[in-house]
Order: sequence, then C-alpha cells, then structure tokens
Amino acid sequence: MSLPILQIEIRSEEDFILARQRARKIAFLAGFSVQDQTRITTAVSEIVRHTLQHTASVGLDFRIGGRAGFENGSSLEIAVNADERDVASMRRTFQSPAGDWSDVGLYGARRLMDGFQMESRADSNVLLSMVKALPPGAPEVTPQVIAQWRDILMREVPDSPLREVERQNREMLRTLEELRAKELELARQLDEADRLNSELDRTNQGVISLYNEIEDKNAELRHEIQEREAAERKLRETMQELERSNAELESFAYVASHDLQEPLRMISSFLQLLEAEHVEGLDAEAREYIRFAVGGAVRMQDLIEDLLTYSRVGRKGKPFTSTDLGSALDTVVEDIGKLVAESGTRITRDALPTVYADPTQMMQLLSNLIRNAIKFRKPDEPPRVHVGAREESREWVLWVADNGIGIEPQYFERIFVIFQRLHARDEYPGTGIGLAVCKRIVERHGGRIWVESESGKGSTFFFSIPKRQDQGAHDQGKETRHPSDRGQSG
Repeated sequence: MSLPILQIEIRSEEDFILARQRARKIAFLAGFSVQDQTRITTAVSEIVRHTLQHTASVGLDFRIGGRAGFENGSSLEIAVNADERDVASMRRTFQSPAGDWSDVGLYGARRLMDGFQMESRADSNVLLSMVKALPPGAPEVTPQVIAQWRDILMREVPDSPLREVERQNREMLRTLEELRAKELELARQLDEADRLNSELDRTNQGVISLYNEIEDKNAELRHEIQEREAAERKLRETMQELERSNAELESFAYVASHDLQEPLRMISSFLQLLEAEHVEGLDAEAREYIRFAVGGAVRMQDLIEDLLTYSRVGRKGKPFTSTDLGSALDTVVEDIGKLVAESGTRITRDALPTVYADPTQMMQLLSNLIRNAIKFRKPDEPPRVHVGAREESREWVLWVADNGIGIEPQYFERIFVIFQRLHARDEYPGTGIGLAVCKRIVERHGGRIWVESESGKGSTFFFSIPKRQDQGAHDQGKETRHPSDRGQSG
C-alpha cells in the first residue's frame, strides 16, 4: 500500500528552495538520520535542477510505500513529474551516452538513494522514481501518522532563501567534514594496506624460501629413504645369510662335538690304562706328561659338552608352556646341593612368577647364573645369592644378585660372547660358554639379559621374559621402570 504525503510543483527558485525544505522535513519526520536527511535533500536538489533545464515545471510526489527486501519493509518514495510534452524527449536525453544522465550531479543523486529508476510507460508523465528505505527501528507509518505529518508541513513557515542557503552551507560543511574524516580513514587504511602488503611480500618470500628448504629436505629425505631401503634389503640378505650360517654352524658344532667326544674318551681311557698297567716302567716325568694329556682331554671334553649345550638351545629346545619358576629354582638348588653346601652358599629368593617358557631351559638359565655367582665368590666371604622378580606391564624382569668379586663396566657386553673369559683358567675354571648359553636362552624367549656390577661389590644379572597376550592385561598402562630403580636384596 502506498500512502501519499505531499505533492509540490516547482516553477521558480522559491519553489526550488521550498522543495528542498519539504524534502528535509519529510526525511526528518520519517526517522532518517541527519546524514540521510542531507542525502535525500541533495538528491532531490540535483534531480530538480537538471530537470528544470529541459522543462518549465517539475512536480515532486512524496509517498511512503512498501518494498520487499528492505529491513523495515517500508520506504520513502519520491516521484519526479514533468510536462507530458517534455517527458519522452527528456527520457531519451537523460539515457543517451552523451546526455545529462552522465552528469556528475545526476550520477551522485543515483548513489545517494537506495533505488533510482526511469519510468518507461508512454502514457505516464513520471520521469523517474527515487527510493530510500526507512531506517531500522523507525516508527510504523499509518494513515494517521501521515495526516499528522501533513498538518506539520502545512503549518511550517518556509525559511527565507538566505536561511536555506545558510542551512545548505552547513550541510555542505558537515558533509565536507565527513568526507575529510573518511579521506583520513581511507588514507589510514591505505597505509595499513601498504604495510600489510609489505608484510605479505616478506611472508611470501619467507614461504617461498621455506618451500624451497622443504623441497631440499624432501629430496634429502627421499635419498635417505632410498639408502635406508637399500640398507634394509642388504640387512635382510645379511640376516638370512647369517641365519643360514648359524644353522649350518649349529649343525656342524653338534655333529663335530658329538663325533669328537668318542676319540677323546678313547685317548683319556688308554692314557689312564697305560699309567695303571705300566706304572713301574714309567718315570715321574712320563707320569706327569700322562696327567697333562688326561687333563687336556677332560678339558676338551668339557668344552665339547658346553658346545653341545650351546647348540641345543636352538636345536633341541622344547615347546613353551606355563612354567613355575619357583619350582624350577627348587629343582636347581636341589641339583647343585653339594656345591652349595661345600661353598657355604646361602640362597634367598622372592616369590617367583609362572611364565610361558621352556621349563628345561629356565632351569638351565637359573643354574648357570647361580653357579657363576658361586664360582666368582670372594675368597674370604661365603657366597650370598638372591633370586628376585618384578612384574612390568609387558614382561617379567628377574635377577640373580650376588656378593662376589664383581665386574668392571667395560666388560658388561663381552662376558655374554662365547669363549670370552676375564680370568685365567687356573684362577677360575670354565670354558667361557655359560653366559653365552644364558643369553641364547633368553633371546629364544624374546627377552633380554644384562648385568649391573662394580668391581669388588658383587653383580646382579637381569633377564626379562615377555608375558603372553592373555597375561597381565590388568597391568596395561602401569608405569614401567628400569630394574635398577628398585631395591635389591641378597
């Protein structure tokens, strides 16, 4: 619905001034801001001024209309009318490329309003229409409100031309100040844009440099990956060759050791028989030579037996099963009871777990470690051996601690290598295979073995046995600490 407010016919300068004043007042009554009042008044002035150049009179029709798409839903509509005889030619002139439509004033008027449209109907004397949406929060405009506006407009005395010029000058000054403020803000924004552009240029240079660096790193990484893949292939080939060699070596050691034992037993037996049956015919030097030969044969037989034991770890191992390490330790202590008694050894222990392992090899492992603890004892102090256990999240860690002579740190790795001895044979007898067998047993079970020791302060040999997947589920997420973090007994 369209609600008419006021119609004005403009023929003279006085009418022109009145039209400006009425446009400003209507904009004020409709709730427009001072800035929008100035915009509406200026748009009306520019359109009327240009229209009067082509016709004798101009009509202005002010209305409140409904417009879809505006937030308020209503708008101030201003229709510009002209003499019917002039409208058609004026439309052609205003719309031509060289016409007044390209005038700066008319172009500015179009930008001051929300809507600006030329009338196209041939039977209409309306030249064009301008629209400005009512501001958000403006009061509802009803016929009663329009009637009040008309009464105000009729009773208002028009200002003199001088007053209107003064008012127009104030509006122009205010507009100029706004333009200056906007110009300053625009200059500030341009400076900020220049700064941001410079910063962006620097950032872009940094990004390009970083991209080039990443490309170089990627090329290096690709090269490293290729080298690593080649090394891994070589390692796999080497491991396969090593496994094949180890298998052949184990087979050779087993066969050779087995075949060598019989000749050694024969040599030892015949030498002992020679000494027994011809004792009167042998002098002291000959008997000593025989004892040396027999002793060498016995040591060789011990070495061969240990080699057989070492080779059997991989060849003759039994299937894994639930193994009670407490019972295994009891069996070991019983087996070496004579050695324990003769050496005065005291063996203590923690509660030991049940693990998934080869029972025979677990007994062999514990036996070797305890025998080592007794063998490498201090001459003036009876051996003290303690067997302990600790549960970790994914494995059991066990240890055999003693109060023996200890080991220097530089030998911690060497002692697990086959045939490696730290002492002379006449000082501490043995073949140097026992700890190598221990390492092989632990590795067969997927664990690890290591030693912590100080010379003269005893040694603690640790080894780990992984849990089965169905064991220790309640321990997942428990903190895992190195065995050296807990106290040791024995």
